[in-house]
Amino acid sequence: MFALPGLGSFLVDGIAKHDFAAIQGVLVITTLLVLLVGFGADLAQRLVDPRLRRSVGVDG
Repeated sequence: MFALPGLGSFLVDGIAKHDFAAIQGVLVITTLLVLLVGFGADLAQRLVDPRLRRSVGVDG
C-alpha cells in the first residue's frame, strides 16, 4: 500500500488527524484492489488449469 504514490502518506496523515472519512476511503480502495486482484487470479487459474474447466454434459 505504501508503494502507491501518496496513498500511504494520506492514510498516515488521516490517522494522525483522526480523519475517519479519509481512513475509510483508503481502506475501501485497498479492499477493492485486493478483491479485484484475487478475482483476476481466480479467472486466470480457471483459464490455465484444464482440471478446473467444466465439461458440458458430464454429471458429477
